[in-house]
Amino acid sequence: MKLAHFVRLSSILLLGLWLGLASAFAAQFSRQDVPEQLYYWIDAEQNRIDRSVGNRIKAPDIAAQKPEYRPENGNWFDIRTVWVPEEELNVADTDEMFAFRNSDEFIKEEGGKKYFRLFIHPESENFYQEILAKYPSEISHEATSTASSRTVLMRNKASKDKLYFVKLSLDVELGGVVRTVPASEVARSVGFSKYISQLDLKSKESYIILREPLAIVPKGMRRGGQIIREIPEEILKGEKTLVPIFSLYSTNQGETLLEKYSKELKISPLEFVEKNLLEPFMRGYADMIVNQSISMEPHAQNFLMELDRDKKPTGRLVYRDLGGFNIDFETTAIRDDLKTKMPVFMSYANDYHQERAVDDVTKSIYVYFENGVLTNIDKLLRKIDPKYKADSIYEISRKIMLEQILASSQLDPNIFRKKFLKNPIAIDSDQKLLEVVNEARRSVGNMPKSVAKAAPADCKKVPSLFGRLFKNLSGAHR
Repeated sequence: MKLAHFVRLSSILLLGLWLGLASAFAAQFSRQDVPEQLYYWIDAEQNRIDRSVGNRIKAPDIAAQKPEYRPENGNWFDIRTVWVPEEELNVADTDEMFAFRNSDEFIKEEGGKKYFRLFIHPESENFYQEILAKYPSEISHEATSTASSRTVLMRNKASKDKLYFVKLSLDVELGGVVRTVPASEVARSVGFSKYISQLDLKSKESYIILREPLAIVPKGMRRGGQIIREIPEEILKGEKTLVPIFSLYSTNQGETLLEKYSKELKISPLEFVEKNLLEPFMRGYADMIVNQSISMEPHAQNFLMELDRDKKPTGRLVYRDLGGFNIDFETTAIRDDLKTKMPVFMSYANDYHQERAVDDVTKSIYVYFENGVLTNIDKLLRKIDPKYKADSIYEISRKIMLEQILASSQLDPNIFRKKFLKNPIAIDSDQKLLEVVNEARRSVGNMPKSVAKAAPADCKKVPSLFGRLFKNLSGAHR
């Protein structure tokens, strides 16, 4: 009797163990059922995630999200989709959208009408209840979260080779903000994708964007949009991969990628940061801010490092989440022929945050880059490099920034270096950085349109581009 009971119990335990292993294997296989270089990227997003930031940025409270949808869990989860008629949507798309390799995933025509597919995160089904009550839906796709939680890698269950990113409206409050996508961001994301892709940037070998060719939001909703983001062809072909900047200093897997990559290249971690992060980033920042009047939101989640097929840095950074970009339409650098093609739902001022256009020039550096990236790199370098001097990364970064602003301008190098580069760390406030940017812009003829109309032939006598703000700006940043 005891032997029979033991045999039955053993059989049950073995069966449970086998099913558990089979389930784990299936989940692992499902997760790896993507191109190799894309898997490397997503693995860094999920398993090397680091949300730590300085005291000027509020980190998202991931505990507010259900565990099964968090990036750390690496789950594929079901996504409900619904086809919504075009006339009920505000649609922003680029000229090349209809040549996009997966356009049939997002657009269809039926009965003489055009429809767009709306992807609904499981935690947002109540948010979209009116749409779900009005139109039939199906669970036709599955997704796995990237570091941002609301941006997911999406695939069709019936055609798993159809892969792309979707920034979903997530009806969850993370970091004090409900993560549904505003209508203005829908317009802005596609608008910058259209605008920047047409510019002949000096820094294009160092800094590129992940294009966002299509975005939609139901009419009458101020929030509730979704944004489609491309996966670069080079990654799908196995030629390149990417890692988010936070993964360089994440300690989740023991040795950090910063340590790993610098050892492989036989250089110090600080040298790696200077060559592969600071120099390409500041080259792109300076070119954009001086010659194009464009700023960005470069915290560690928003931009990535490009690697070749052997996982060696190419020297190029990739920026995603174009809704974080800003542009000063009131400067002469603006290409009006391209501006008119940028989608607008409410107004240029609203959809493209013109009230923040000047502030974002300095916020890009002091808040997002220094406080959101360098703070963590400084902490890591203190631990892994005995020769590293605490806080020195800030002075190194500002020196490279000033050199790249000089390179993007037509200023006299000797005068500029004497004035600003003798003490780079002293460029520590909005006012001081704006003074530098102002001089550089003026040297290339980029000035307020109102000033250009008044005195188009004498750019050198243009008053300070941001003088009207100086009296309200003060204080040092780190």
